[in-house]
Amino acid sequence: MPTDCPQRDERLGWTGDAQVFVRTASFNMEVAGFFSKWLLDLEDAQSQDGRVPPVAPVTGIGPLPKLDGGPAWADAIVICPWTIHRCFGDRRLLEERWEGMAAYIDFLPANVTVRSGRSRSPFELGLDWLVDFKKPHFNGRTALLREKARGSKYTLIKLDVEGNKPAEGSYIYKNKRCTKEIGYVTSAMWSPAVKANIALAMIKTEHLHGELWAEIYYEKELRHYSRVVKCTRKTKPFWAPARAKATPPPNF
Repeated sequence: MPTDCPQRDERLGWTGDAQVFVRTASFNMEVAGFFSKWLLDLEDAQSQDGRVPPVAPVTGIGPLPKLDGGPAWADAIVICPWTIHRCFGDRRLLEERWEGMAAYIDFLPANVTVRSGRSRSPFELGLDWLVDFKKPHFNGRTALLREKARGSKYTLIKLDVEGNKPAEGSYIYKNKRCTKEIGYVTSAMWSPAVKANIALAMIKTEHLHGELWAEIYYEKELRHYSRVVKCTRKTKPFWAPARAKATPPPNF
């Protein structure tokens, strides 16, 4: 497999590392057979909608099989067979992997359309006060006026997550049984300053005032585990020390 770092939690077939190194590898070694086999694993890991995960092969355990690898990682399904063809002059790999390549290309415009995570409006991020509608013309003005009138589909919120396992990459559900997905975490960490498990998440606006539950995957001793924990919405800053508001600021 085209692994990343030597530590045990990185010994996976990372797609980004494969596509970055494929041309160098082809220059130095006879890797056509290796990539032919690994690209079969990659296509086998591909979702029915064309999505490509960040690693291949996938085990079916943990969050990785559900994820879209995104730019640089998912692109390996196109870049690697094309590079092997360019370096070794063999079209067979392109012919064999063409369906997977085409499925990923078809997935990209659909992903931009249906997955709101690709872009964010100022209204979703709480930055509407930065939009000056008094300006007669600017890119996106009409779209923002429509969004202002109808309301935003998603809202970025702060979460206090139960427990001490960071909720990075987690989906947010409206109940503990995880039967209805209503958002996802954009960033998360255990904060030593706040002494709390904090996160930012994009939540469907209609569900802002209901229960929020996160499904967290974590790794321990080479095994993936999952737990469902309750999240509490925070409306104030996670941490607001007095010195941050002092004018002039004191020495520290």
